[in-house]
Amino acid sequence: MTSSASFAAVKSVRIDLPGDAGPVVKNIAALFARQIRQRCNAKAGADRDAGLTVEFRMAPRGVLAPPGAKP
Repeated sequence: MTSSASFAAVKSVRIDLPGDAGPVVKNIAALFARQIRQRCNAKAGADRDAGLTVEFRMAPRGVLAPPGAKP
């Protein structure tokens, strides 16, 4: 299978957090932003005009794993 799609690098990444984001989600977002800045030629932050948006959301318990599943 061949693809004719072309890809272009984005110059900025918007990181969107929920209003009630706790410290764990904020730390994950900060780590993600730092990795983008270190590994890519892109800015990372809350810029609404970014070429790419990444949303960090916590899934309710039981959505990703069935209730009662052991971590």
